[in-house]
Amino acid sequence: MFLALLLLGLGNILVVHAMFAEFTGFDETMRVAGKMRYLGHRMALNTSSFVNGWSPGKQAALSDIKSYEDSVSTLMHRGNTNSDQIRRMTPPQQLKLEEIRIAWQRYREDIESALLRGGTSRPDARQMGALAESSQSLLDDVDQLMVSLIKEMHREQEDELNIAYLLLVVDILFLGGMWLIVRLSFVRPVLRLAQGSRELANGNYQVHIEHRPNDEVGHLVDAFNDSARRIGTLIGNLEQEHLNLMRAESMFRGIAETSAVGVYIIQDHKFVFANTRLAQMFGVEQHRLLESLGMFDLVAEGDHDLLEANVPKRLHTDGRFEGLASEYQARRKDGSLFDLAVYGSGMFLDGRPAKIGIAMDITERKAAEEVIRKLAFYDRMTSLPNRRMMEDRLGQLIALAKREERKLSLLFIDLDKFKAVNDQHGHEAGDWLLAQVASRMGSVLRESDTASRIGGDEFVILLPDARNAEDAVVVAEKIRLVLEQPFVMENGVTLSISSSIGVVIYPDLADNLRDLLRYGDEAMYRAKKGGRNAVEVFTLLPLTEN
Repeated sequence: MFLALLLLGLGNILVVHAMFAEFTGFDETMRVAGKMRYLGHRMALNTSSFVNGWSPGKQAALSDIKSYEDSVSTLMHRGNTNSDQIRRMTPPQQLKLEEIRIAWQRYREDIESALLRGGTSRPDARQMGALAESSQSLLDDVDQLMVSLIKEMHREQEDELNIAYLLLVVDILFLGGMWLIVRLSFVRPVLRLAQGSRELANGNYQVHIEHRPNDEVGHLVDAFNDSARRIGTLIGNLEQEHLNLMRAESMFRGIAETSAVGVYIIQDHKFVFANTRLAQMFGVEQHRLLESLGMFDLVAEGDHDLLEANVPKRLHTDGRFEGLASEYQARRKDGSLFDLAVYGSGMFLDGRPAKIGIAMDITERKAAEEVIRKLAFYDRMTSLPNRRMMEDRLGQLIALAKREERKLSLLFIDLDKFKAVNDQHGHEAGDWLLAQVASRMGSVLRESDTASRIGGDEFVILLPDARNAEDAVVVAEKIRLVLEQPFVMENGVTLSISSSIGVVIYPDLADNLRDLLRYGDEAMYRAKKGGRNAVEVFTLLPLTEN
């Protein structure tokens, strides 16, 4: 079918091309004939001007003679060929062209004779009349040739028009036949395919189209029937998966709504799902949590950077998700803060990354952890760091001082007459006194200093900014003076104690934690042995067995 249409189109093109070629030959032939007619007039005018005294007329006439000769030669020689430029002459036209050639020879002789005599004598009226007569004869012959050419062109135009009408009828008949073939072979099956497609779109996945011929349309129908069958199977599977998904979603919501912890799904920093417990945890309505709030609205501003940093950690570059546990300071609707633990992992929701997890209020747990931490690192009665924490802090200060090549000081304090207070006023008074001692020492220490109770009535003070014995003694004296002042209890009982303080400098005489504590204790013992209520700087005297 395509080949037939191609041949029809090619035939039309060839016919139209031939018609245009015919008219192109007519145009060029008429142009040459018209030029001859014009040159004949102009030769007579230039010759007459020369004879009457205008000298340039001779040269112009000679040029016209050459041009006329070329035009006659063109029609005579190319008119008998198949040239694309000049139309091939018919036999009558060839005879007329021969007459023109003969008339031209006579006219040319008259022109040349007039030009030759024009320079010596003026021609008489008889000669000019003969010239005019030969000019008119040549002009008449050329006009007759042009009339013949025009008549032939009109005749061929009618022939070409008849051919065009015939070609149009052939085209109409051919296209009509092609339309009928297409209608029977393609349109009807395609209409049945369209009807089947509409039924398929309306949910009839059992649709089947019958088509016997084993051609392209038959292959298309087979493909449609196979697609309909596959779509029916796929839709059935999707419906089953949808039911399974609805069942799973129902189970998830049931578990989430009865959970004792907050359950959430977040996408683009907004909640997609939040259970009732999560809303209660923040003191907001559940619908508001879903409609207008995100994690950044619920986490305290101080933890926004932490939240922002944790989000990319859940998603690897290869698309895998990783679970992550984080703790934040969260804010309730009333503005109060509480500790929140978030456990989550990544997922894809509607083709985009999302996060699913649980959230728990861990305020009570954090408080319990803080109590445990204080019990582990702080003295219960004085709230000062205990021996364990003091040694950890001292180790850090020693490492820093060694790295920066500077000194630090340690004060080892023992309370004088503390045992007597316990014996006379009871352990409650002793406990109260220890707390007051810690408070008074804190009042004279700098923020960088660390006071600790290492057991009983013994205290250790770390002075990282006291770089020599003189600075350390100044601080030690302040402590000694505030501790020798009377302590008045709420019941009016006055308690009086003093302190013996040993001073040791790192790294002058001790360059490690063990020696610092040992030498500090030795210096304190020397102060106590020397009369108590005194400050003693450690020196390399023989150590006392205490």
